[in-house]
Amino acid sequence: MAKTVLGSTHRGLKEWTIQRLSAIYLLLYSVFIVVMVVTKPANYLLWRSFFYANIWLFIANVFFLLTLVAHAWIGVWTIITDYIKPPALRSLIKVIVWLLLVIFFIYGLVLFTYLMLFRGF
Repeated sequence: MAKTVLGSTHRGLKEWTIQRLSAIYLLLYSVFIVVMVVTKPANYLLWRSFFYANIWLFIANVFFLLTLVAHAWIGVWTIITDYIKPPALRSLIKVIVWLLLVIFFIYGLVLFTYLMLFRGF
């Protein structure tokens, strides 16, 4: 059985797959939003009711946040591990980036949930 220098033959394959699948979802979601912006009239009430009355779009928005965070984490993690050599600094930057991504995700989730539940006009 062939082994690499790191002792594993498939190191990074899972991250590569997640990165590619999340990129595909982010692209499809972005194309959907662009099509919606171009085809729907610029009416605030219509937009608000469209985005926050449909539970499937709420789920798509939350999944968008999740895939965006996963995609960003894998990309930043790769850059950090490739270019920052001191282990203490690398760990500190990873923790800071991870905390920021978690805060962004929670903020987006709270925002989507608030708009979904309390969509009074």
